[in-house]
Amino acid sequence: MWLPVLLFVTGLMVNLGTVTAWRVRGEIVARDAAWRTRYPRTGANEPRPEDHVWPDEATIGVVGEEDANQIDELDDPEIDHEVARGPLPGDWQVTDVLKPDQGAFRGEASIERDYVFLKNLGRFESGSIKHPLLDRKWSNADMGVPSNTYRRTLILYELPQTDSSLPQAYIDTVISIVTAASFADVRILDHDAEVRRYRGGYADFHPRIRTSLCTIDVEEVTEEEVERLIDTMDEEGRRIPGLISLIPARMARYYISMYQTALQDDPPNSAELEMYIQQLQEFLEQLEDE
Repeated sequence: MWLPVLLFVTGLMVNLGTVTAWRVRGEIVARDAAWRTRYPRTGANEPRPEDHVWPDEATIGVVGEEDANQIDELDDPEIDHEVARGPLPGDWQVTDVLKPDQGAFRGEASIERDYVFLKNLGRFESGSIKHPLLDRKWSNADMGVPSNTYRRTLILYELPQTDSSLPQAYIDTVISIVTAASFADVRILDHDAEVRRYRGGYADFHPRIRTSLCTIDVEEVTEEEVERLIDTMDEEGRRIPGLISLIPARMARYYISMYQTALQDDPPNSAELEMYIQQLQEFLEQLEDE
């Protein structure tokens, strides 16, 4: 009496094992369909799996980016930064160039097979077996960047609009500096003919800000860079000279070194050079006394 029941259970077990194997094979085929079309591959030269692996009547294909469900957000703290996702302070706006909702596609496979036993149950239908894949490289072409030397800032951000009067004010300021009566006196900071004669090129004594700082926080720029240029006071009220105030001493030491080297190369003018060195050393002593 139990024999039909045992045979029925055995048939179900065989059917379950068979359809499970085909389901796993479908997962593998869908994954292969996606990964063999991943850039720079196209899958055009990839043959279809052999019939004994994946029958001819079974399907295999890829759903392109335009039809696949894109990913709205990636839960990855490594890329979840304000500079790439926003929001940014001020009127800076982050464009959609780096948004993750691009580049997703999926491989798909499906198969229908007769059950090994109990064929009256119908046919096994796997349905669409999906393997999604995000394959966005954010290459220059993807982002619309003309070349490696092109400024990414213009692509990644919508820059805040300045007051229309500021560009002209900047131009007016530059003109006023160049045409100032004292402009010729400060050309020594970067265009001294004597330095070029002895050293073969000009020396630039202008104090500079460090280009390694990358921020739009005004307070951070002030604390990290601007305060390096100007004089500040310590807790005891003593003056801490900034880079601007240190220019005279820096230039004096530079010229002393230059003249001392020139003494060996220009003996006929040694008396004049020694006089310059003496004057600069006295000038340094006055600065140190102050």
